[in-house]
Amino acid sequence: MGPKAREWSRQHKIDWADLSGNAEVHTHGLYIHVDGHRNAYAAVGRPANAFSPRFSRVSRVLLASADTWWKQKDLAAETGLPDGTVSKVVQRLTSVDLLERNEAGAIRARAPSLLLDAWAQRYSFDDHVVRRYHAVGRSGNAILKALAEKLSGTSTVWAATGLSAAYMYTRYTDFRLTSIFVDRFPEDPESLGLRAVDRGENVWLIGPRDEGVFYKKVEQGVWCVHPVQVYLDLASHAERSAEAAGRLREEWMSWRP
Repeated sequence: MGPKAREWSRQHKIDWADLSGNAEVHTHGLYIHVDGHRNAYAAVGRPANAFSPRFSRVSRVLLASADTWWKQKDLAAETGLPDGTVSKVVQRLTSVDLLERNEAGAIRARAPSLLLDAWAQRYSFDDHVVRRYHAVGRSGNAILKALAEKLSGTSTVWAATGLSAAYMYTRYTDFRLTSIFVDRFPEDPESLGLRAVDRGENVWLIGPRDEGVFYKKVEQGVWCVHPVQVYLDLASHAERSAEAAGRLREEWMSWRP
């Protein structure tokens, strides 16, 4: 467990233990804290998955600014990742021919659409934590607008994704399920008009595995994650998600070949 994952678990009051012997557990008046054991499973060399939640920050930046040539040190600054981590991810993406380099040594996606497709194949919505709620409203759009207004009055960092965000970007199809990434779950969901349910939900609040999901979020009537993130998340939605993904890609991701 790295420091950011530990902090995320602490904020969300989630106990954890890793395979290197570290742990932080609160239960029935008992507090267990074990720290200081080095990562016994640290990978050497290129990362096996350049699209893990944290490593995918590199692809996220490259797709958000697809025509920009990036120096690795600038990528590190933009992503907040260590130089060594960015170097390993770049090596991995280069090894599968997804990046190109100019005479100055800067990089960009060789074909942005191919990079997105490669990421989509490895992306797992299950990496995130989803809490399910029901809200009363005339439509998905009405519920989204009401939630947006209430969340904007809090310190929560948030942005819509999935079908609700695709609608805000394209106005293509109505939706029932409102999906919103939040940097922390509400302590009092009822104050947002939400009732926790096991099924029949029409709202997902999503705790992201990595804060990168908020990178380049866009104000589209409400805050929405970048179209690339919306596209990735649509694969895990029902309703008319495939059609919505196609329209979103057509209107917002018309990159160079």
